[in-house]
Amino acid sequence: MKIFFYSFLAFYCFSTICTNAETISDNLEIRLDIRDAFSLSVETYMIPTGSYDPKNLLQPSQNINVSEKKLDGIIDMGHLIARKQGDTILPLISEYKVLMQITCETNRNIQYSLSQTLNEPLKGVNSGELFPETAFVYLAGIDNSKGLDHGKIMLSWESPVLPNDATIIYNSGDSDAGYLGNTINICYWISDQQDDKVYVSQRADTYNSTITITMIEI
Repeated sequence: MKIFFYSFLAFYCFSTICTNAETISDNLEIRLDIRDAFSLSVETYMIPTGSYDPKNLLQPSQNINVSEKKLDGIIDMGHLIARKQGDTILPLISEYKVLMQITCETNRNIQYSLSQTLNEPLKGVNSGELFPETAFVYLAGIDNSKGLDHGKIMLSWESPVLPNDATIIYNSGDSDAGYLGNTINICYWISDQQDDKVYVSQRADTYNSTITITMIEI
């Protein structure tokens, strides 16, 4: 985009000797470059899953903050606990849900998609034992406080996070204002509502994997 400013320098002579008025003009060119912005940022928070009995055999950790912001990008769902206070019926769920808040920014006015990939199965660091595959789940939605109405959440119900499976979470849509950026929330936790469930017989270990979040134009 170019903006031109015109400066005018005028001389007016009202003497009886001078009968012509002269106008001198020149151009000053101003150039404003607006660079492409296409970015993704992630913040994670820990949220208690629900009530639990601290005297339960599988005691929860000491971190009982209602909501704690995590800056290291690590999903730590705490211990496995009973769904209800004092409930000894298996299976178990994770102590915490992890809220991943994803901010998508773009000024290119080109639609994009947001996807996730669990890069490898959840596996015990020490034992190598696999975690029940469909017990690790997620739920996605547009942030009510920060997000915009445009776009579509592709899976808005509890769904397993399966390994090596690129899953589209969100497709941006048209916007009357021409702004396609948005804020998407994804919650992760260990569920007892899927085919695979976690029982007390699950080997004690730290189970690790990584999730890749991708934003790409479509």
